[in-house]
Amino acid sequence: MPKLALLYGEINITVNRLFKKLMIHVGYESSRLWKVYVDECFKKGGGRMFYSIAIQDKAYLSVTNEHLATYRHSPKQHLEQQANTWSSR
Repeated sequence: MPKLALLYGEINITVNRLFKKLMIHVGYESSRLWKVYVDECFKKGGGRMFYSIAIQDKAYLSVTNEHLATYRHSPKQHLEQQANTWSSR
């Protein structure tokens, strides 16, 4: 019976080592494939990868002066005020 326990322990250690090596290989391979995918997307100008990012950026970076009630009907006043503010700096 002790020989069987030793054999089981050796098998367990071997399986664990193989599993760790497999996980390292899977990690390297997935990293390599991701790099290839990103490089291909950059060659195409961004491709599908950046589509959702661009939508979110457009929603966040859209500039409007509608929230400024005093300048809603006349952007000229708003632009003059901004020009005065920034020209003094």
